[in-house]
Amino acid sequence: MIEEAGYLTNGIVWTTNTVSNETKAVLADGTSFQLANGAVDTSSANISVKSADGTETSYTVVGSKDDLNTSDPSQHQVYIDQTTGALTFNQTIASGSTITSNYNYKTVDIDLTTYDSDGNAINTSLSLNGSLSLDTMLTRLNNSGAGVSAFYDSSTQKIAISTTQTGNMNASGSEMNFTSSFF
Repeated sequence: MIEEAGYLTNGIVWTTNTVSNETKAVLADGTSFQLANGAVDTSSANISVKSADGTETSYTVVGSKDDLNTSDPSQHQVYIDQTTGALTFNQTIASGSTITSNYNYKTVDIDLTTYDSDGNAINTSLSLNGSLSLDTMLTRLNNSGAGVSAFYDSSTQKIAISTTQTGNMNASGSEMNFTSSFF
């Protein structure tokens, strides 16, 4: 989504979320691991590894895989894919170790109210990780129970959204009310 955001006519307001002490147990030797979130602000990230013997090592976050691939393994470096949250270390992390991560990541919030056939408000709030594609975000909105159908029209570069019910569902006003910046 972060890559696709530039194609939208209106700006998107991203919400910054902080993760403290996310831990990942290393079950097999390797150099590639995954954070729980994508859309990571790598400038905020701190990654450390505690080996099975209790030794803790801090890793420096590098800006590209090229920096990592040419680095000296004694330098303890890690590359974080900003979009996916994938971690790639410049050395093998041994089974039995624990990776601890602190970082910020971006989400976009969708808040809307629609109405059922009796005129009762249906309030829907979604917080979607910025690593999701726009298509996936719209699919989650469509499947949220809000009673809407949304899609991205690439020819107009706009999102189209409509209710899935026919008739006047809110005699006193709009049938869809958005209170977030996404729409």
